Amino acid sequence: MIRLETELESAIREHQNTTALLVALGVLIGVGLAAWMLSRPPRDPASEDPEAPLFI
Repeated sequence: MIRLETELESAIREHQNTTALLVALGVLIGVGLAAWMLSRPPRDPASEDPEAPLFI
């Protein structure tokens, strides 16, 4: 039982840096996409045809 706990702790410690790096990268990409979406100019709904099909 103690050996299993030791192996589990070792595995967690081994992958801790990789997990932290991937989480940080995901957060960075998410924040970047959100900032890009918010910085885009608003679309003018009056210039769009409401009768136009959504998919061509």
